[in-house]
Amino acid sequence: MLISPNNEVRKIISTVKVLDRNLKILDFGCGLGRNLVLLRSLGFTQLTGVDVSENSLQKCREQGFQVMSGESFNHSSNSGTTYDVIVLSHLIEHFSYSDLFLFLDGLIDKLAPQGKLLIITPVLNGLFYNDYDHVKPYNPMALFLYYCNKTSQVQRVSKHNLILKDLHFTRGHLNILYSRGIYLKKHSWGSFANRFLKLLFFLSGGVLGQTMGWIGLYEKA
Repeated sequence: MLISPNNEVRKIISTVKVLDRNLKILDFGCGLGRNLVLLRSLGFTQLTGVDVSENSLQKCREQGFQVMSGESFNHSSNSGTTYDVIVLSHLIEHFSYSDLFLFLDGLIDKLAPQGKLLIITPVLNGLFYNDYDHVKPYNPMALFLYYCNKTSQVQRVSKHNLILKDLHFTRGHLNILYSRGIYLKKHSWGSFANRFLKLLFFLSGGVLGQTMGWIGLYEKA
């Protein structure tokens, strides 16, 4: 079994274990194929990946996956192809909210009736902006107000209705971020403290740590 330091992989497995293994799955933003490999190891067979990086797509092809570029996917949008599950892993945080909901609404158009949308994304913590192209963190409530609760007083709601079917939060160890030695790759109190905090996280079974992200499974109503 694949192991993740912040238990994300175990939470994904827990979320998808109830799904039929014959479902047609699209991993949008598949990267090097990490989640495609995981899903295949769990018995899912109808897997397609989409990514903007040709290098990532080639790595996926070498592992035997069917993949396409974002441009090819856009060109195929009028083909009538639908998917039973769409996976968005570490993707939505790269969008502004106006661009995100336009993007999501377009993808949900490609979901079959009662299709599932699986979202995996980080929350705002000290590590969030270490990834320089992270734009905005989204909490589960943000999507709930846009897709699941049409009675709230918000600026806009989606044409789609989604039902939240499952939700997990991932955790990781605490981090000392602002220590000179960490950036200079020198031994320092910060680097030693981070090793201790990581050990403390594992010894406590994840209790002494921090929330890193969330995994939500939505169903198209």
